[in-house]
Amino acid sequence: MVDIIMYLDYRDGIHKPFLMPKAERSITLKEAAEISGYAPDYIGQLIRKGKLEGKQIYHSVAWVTTEEAVRAYLTKNREQERDATRGSSRKGVVWGFFKSLCISLRMEEGFFRFLKNILRVVAFLLALILLTLFYIFSVSLEKKLQKRAIERARHQEQNIQQSELPTAL
Repeated sequence: MVDIIMYLDYRDGIHKPFLMPKAERSITLKEAAEISGYAPDYIGQLIRKGKLEGKQIYHSVAWVTTEEAVRAYLTKNREQERDATRGSSRKGVVWGFFKSLCISLRMEEGFFRFLKNILRVVAFLLALILLTLFYIFSVSLEKKLQKRAIERARHQEQNIQQSELPTAL
């Protein structure tokens, strides 16, 4: 048996009939959250981004998905986590560490992006501080070198003037 449900396709904004087999029972975001361990809002966000299969039912404006889709997403996500933590490059290891930390703390993907951007800002500020210190060091070194050159020039002038003085006999 097939049920016909009207839903609003989020990407197109067009009302379309949706055929859902009885065997493939749809579940609410709350039920999907219990299965996955994620928050219901995050499940809805995954559906809207197209990362998790699901639909928005028109008459009640509620998002639904299937248990199979949630389990498939979790399996795929775990594989991606493993691949990210196996990165051989230093950047891959660092990002993989932060991503696995966020996932273990059940943080949402948006928060992970936020942490990633914070890390970029910290790296930029560190580079800026190092460049500023390098500039200050080079300016002070240049001033010291100029001062030494001026002192040497004065010393040479004094030596020349002393050698030109007539010796009194």
